[in-house]
Amino acid sequence: MNKLILFSLDYIERGLRGNFVHNIKYKASFWAYVLYYLQMPIYCVLWIFSVIPIVKQLYETISRVWSRGIVGFFLRGAYWKANLGGCGVNVFIDQYASAFGMENIYIRNDVHVDTGVVLLCAKGRLDIGNYCHIANNVLINGKPFVKIGDHTALAASSKVYGSTTKSEGASMSPMSPEGMIITSEIGIKIGMNSLIGINSIVLPGARIGNNSCLGANSICQSEIPDCMIALGNPAKIIKKRDLC
Repeated sequence: MNKLILFSLDYIERGLRGNFVHNIKYKASFWAYVLYYLQMPIYCVLWIFSVIPIVKQLYETISRVWSRGIVGFFLRGAYWKANLGGCGVNVFIDQYASAFGMENIYIRNDVHVDTGVVLLCAKGRLDIGNYCHIANNVLINGKPFVKIGDHTALAASSKVYGSTTKSEGASMSPMSPEGMIITSEIGIKIGMNSLIGINSIVLPGARIGNNSCLGANSICQSEIPDCMIALGNPAKIIKKRDLC
């Protein structure tokens, strides 16, 4: 039955109260129960729309631009759940978010994908853990793999590249013939309870530990151990987090 559920009863009640992000428990109202059980047959209909080629394109366009609110979040949530490789419950998709290679993208429960986020994974696998926040205008390239742990946040306009083109090749344009391009495809792991700061860039091979922070406007292509704060270009450890 979980495959037919987009939002939990608690989450629907929060939505009716206009609280889509903060995890506060409310007593479910009558209308929350009505919407909870209605979502299953409605999702089945929308799933059909999302797999018919011409209708699918129209549905995607409408869902992406529909305004914030219960209808918009339901339309987007249904479209993403029907097309992602895996999608949990309470996945909150905002306006103008987009994805390419959706079948290779896996999002767990209670995740907020904010306005203008771009998720790319033509090959490989992109995993986003439980209770993650992907802030506005973030870009993630999941090739060959990007794994983001539970309770982790990517701040606004940060970039995560699991692969990039290297300067050693005759060309650095992805449109050039294959023999002219040398790519770095190492993948990225970002631990639990971590933060990627505003405008920061995470490059192939980076390993960011649990409870660690990459400061704003930083570039990381190395390892940040657990419980550390790193900053700069290239990112260097500046201190240990007090909570560890």
